Parts: sequence; C-alpha cells; structure tokens
Amino acid sequence: MTKKTSRDDQIAEVINEEKNRARRPLAEAAKRGRKEKLRIVEAALQIATEADFVKAMQSYGLTGEELKLALEAWREGPS
Repeated sequence: MTKKTSRDDQIAEVINEEKNRARRPLAEAAKRGRKEKLRIVEAALQIATEADFVKAMQSYGLTGEELKLALEAWREGPS
C-alpha cells in the first residue's frame, strides 16, 4: 500500500506540473508586450529633434526622473 501511495503522489505531482504548463501563455503575452515596448523605444530613439522626443515620451506617460533618463539616453545616441 505504501508503494501505491507513493505512486499516487508521483502521479499527482505530474498532474500539477502539467496544469502549471497551461499558465505559460501569460509569459508569452508578457514577451509580446516587452517586444512592443522595445519597438516603441527603438522608434523613439530615431526621433530627430529633442523637443519631438520629449513630446513622444510624455505621450507615453514618462515624467520626472524617467523622462530625464530617457532624454539622456536619446542625447547619447547609439553606442
């Protein structure tokens, strides 16, 4: 009977692991969101004037320190 319980525990563990796999599409959605953000940043870094860059960043909700850091990165340009 002990072996059967152990086997049942193993089966339950495998079932739980398989159930957790179903949650992975959320990770895929997060990856798509990250790719979209990177696309936006790449496009923003191509903006020609500082004023236009600031307007674009503000339209995405950047303010204060975040905007300052973004502006510094834009001023540095590609490495």
